[in-house]
Order: sequence, then structure tokens, then C-alpha cells
Amino acid sequence: MAVITTANFSNLLSWAVIDTNTHSRVVDIGEVSSDVSFVNYTGSIPVSINSIWYESGILSSGGSHKVDLLAMSRDVFGEPVAISMSKIHAVIIKNASQVIGEDFSVAATGSTPFNDIFGGGNYIVPVYPASALGFNNPLSGWDVDGTNNELFLVDGGQGCSYEIAVIGISG
Repeated sequence: MAVITTANFSNLLSWAVIDTNTHSRVVDIGEVSSDVSFVNYTGSIPVSINSIWYESGILSSGGSHKVDLLAMSRDVFGEPVAISMSKIHAVIIKNASQVIGEDFSVAATGSTPFNDIFGGGNYIVPVYPASALGFNNPLSGWDVDGTNNELFLVDGGQGCSYEIAVIGISG
């Protein structure tokens, strides 16, 4: 069976400032966006991928969840598939909770932290309810190996729902 893997990663912030006295005079309008398409692995740069991993779940109150980028699995076409990433091109982490206070953090800590997305340091970044944290590096990606492969989702104390997707090259 032949499989083609594609993905799109988009960020968009647009705005309009309108004069409220007349409701007709636009004072400022604009947007900042970043869009990239990833295609089936061809061995060429940029934006080559062959694997997408997705997970959703619930962090228990005060709990944490480890994402090991070298030891992930998911069902594809009804069959379990092991995924061991060697390069990551995009990660998006969503707090699916809709209640203020149900936040969690993404932590690149531990003995083998995947900290390249944070510039190499051991950082902890909050993800608040109804928001997402996204990273992409379509041109060169981030290497994954036995010293740079773990992310932690750490609950802020209330428990919350999360979603995470990782796009890259496995094998």
C-alpha cells in the first residue's frame, strides 16, 4: 500500500480598528500570517515529512504526561504504528479546556529534553485555556536523538484536556 503524507501549518492574526463615532472610518487594518505546507517525504528540503503523530487526552489535576518523540504510537488505518521521529518540522499543543484556571505547561526538562524548540534551554511555557502553542521550522527542522527527545505536559492544578500534533520525519 502506498501512503502519501501531507500537512499544513498556519498562524494568522488579523485586526481592524474602527472609529466608533461614525462606524465607517477604518483607522487601522492588517494581518500577520505564516503558512507552510508539508509534503510526503522526498529527501529534499524544504518541508519534507513522512510522519504525523496526534494525541488527545486529559491531564489529571497536578499530573503530567511525557511525550517521547522516539517512542510514539498511534493507529493508522486501524493498525497500531510505532513512530520514532528523527527530525521534527512542526509541533502544535492545544489546551482544549474552556475554563479559566484549567491551564498546563509545556516543559522541556528532564534527562533528555527536546529543548531545541525553545532555543536550547530548559524552559516551561504555559498554555492557557482555549489557546494553542505552535512551533514550526520548515526549512531545517529540529533533530531528535537520544539526548533531545522528551516534552512534558504539566497540569497547572485543575486538570484539563489537551491535544498535541507532531509533524516530521521518522526513521
